[in-house]
Amino acid sequence: MSWITEFSASINLDHSADKIANVILDAERLPTWNPAFTHVEPQRNDGKYPLVVQRILRGTLEYSRIGKEITCHIMIPGLTEESTFTLTSNGTGTTVTHTVRQRGRLSAIIGTHEASLVPNKRLTRLAHLLNSTRQ
Repeated sequence: MSWITEFSASINLDHSADKIANVILDAERLPTWNPAFTHVEPQRNDGKYPLVVQRILRGTLEYSRIGKEITCHIMIPGLTEESTFTLTSNGTGTTVTHTVRQRGRLSAIIGTHEASLVPNKRLTRLAHLLNSTRQ
């Protein structure tokens, strides 16, 4: 079994890329649409956000952004995840493509089937949050 997985999913949302980016980049609000993150603390001076995953694993989250591509670097014991959200305007809203790359001992425990579900689950929850806060 590979200790490296990579999966992607896309969704069309009736929201601007800026609105979507604001939600993704609001680290302390992540647990409201990504329940694997139990808690995210305010950003430290080094640019990283301390976090708790599944109520027991402590790690960090760090963002990088180039244009309409946002990457979240997540480090917890036994797992490194790089989650990329690519935001593409499509005329009526935004297409969001989410790619998740995981590596480490925990990726073998998570398994490829469960890992393959992650991008779509996150996008569905993100859409629900955005649609529930529509003004």
